[in-house]
Amino acid sequence: MPAPFDSEGDGEAWIWGDYVAIFQKNPRTCNSVMIEMHNRFSKKSEQLPPHTSAIEYPYAMMVFYKKHRNPHGPSSQPIFCVGIERANYGVLKDFLLDFPDDIEGLPVDGKGTLMIGAFTSEKRVNLGELDGFLSQDSAREKFFEVIRSQLDPEGLAKQIGGIRSIYGHPETGWPPIKAKSQKTGCLGIFLLLIILLPGLFAVFNQIL
Repeated sequence: MPAPFDSEGDGEAWIWGDYVAIFQKNPRTCNSVMIEMHNRFSKKSEQLPPHTSAIEYPYAMMVFYKKHRNPHGPSSQPIFCVGIERANYGVLKDFLLDFPDDIEGLPVDGKGTLMIGAFTSEKRVNLGELDGFLSQDSAREKFFEVIRSQLDPEGLAKQIGGIRSIYGHPETGWPPIKAKSQKTGCLGIFLLLIILLPGLFAVFNQIL
């Protein structure tokens, strides 16, 4: 799945009813970020090969509760994720070498059809192909459509800035980032994954 808070550029932050949503462009996968950080802090003899995901995410959106609106108490865990997915067939075939029946019929190389995938607390859900031309606007609109159908937020979505705008914003309830924590890049994402992944989406099935 896409790594939370990892985006090309500033990304976007939205508030919608009880929720905060972050819109990410070309996020790396959780595996890619974790392996990159493992290698950064490991000895040369313990280095792992770089991870190339069989699934690419041109765009993704993660949804969180506003801190003061979470019925289970303040949490930084995402409760839902939806993304535009595209298979990298060359990498996918390497993963499926032990499953020849699954490889049969796959293209030798190239990219797959643009699909819409969502992650819940229990599974990944395939929501079918993306209709029409892919752009930042069309991806965002599709994500809003999915979120509306799954979470039924009240009112209209309102953008409050880039992703980092959720911190310290009066309507999100997320506290400001302390001065010593104003670091960007892989380390911040790595630390966030350590905190989030053990209980990722733990409350999703309680709100649907």
